[in-house]
Amino acid sequence: MNIEAATIFSIEPDDTYLTIIDADYRDEYGLVLVQKRHNKFELSVNGTTLYPRLKINYPFVRWIDYKHFLIMNARTKGEEHNLFIMNIDGEVIRSFYCGDAVQDIAVSKDGIWCSYFDEGVFGEGISTEGLVLFDNTGSPTFQYHSHLPDAPSIADCYAICRGKNMTL
Repeated sequence: MNIEAATIFSIEPDDTYLTIIDADYRDEYGLVLVQKRHNKFELSVNGTTLYPRLKINYPFVRWIDYKHFLIMNARTKGEEHNLFIMNIDGEVIRSFYCGDAVQDIAVSKDGIWCSYFDEGVFGEGISTEGLVLFDNTGSPTFQYHSHLPDAPSIADCYAICRGKNMTL
């Protein structure tokens, strides 16, 4: 096995006001990341900086396909939309409520998987499922606790990742 190193992003030494919050890289799509500069969130899509007018405090970002990505706010109040599907020009294509206290998120050909930490699982709404699969319109297609009532209970689901059957 040959391992090849490559730099896909770098920060200038004098840019002390930049913090990378979350990122997703795919060989076929490139790098999308959410960063914070001077206390304002920015998106960077393959080196182009976008300034979304979204209310976000705890963002995740994930590629959907080569033209679309999502940005999701892990904490929300009520049922305000907190998952935004955007094109690579930074336009919001659609949005939906995916629950409060999202711990992790993964995208597959089946849709968008959200896992939740204890404040969501022991809270209210869709987060109480522990793990949910949404289609790209925001409709839940799998809800762990509802669809698997005899399975072990989820109190926290801290990490999820695509397996071999979760291809894009």
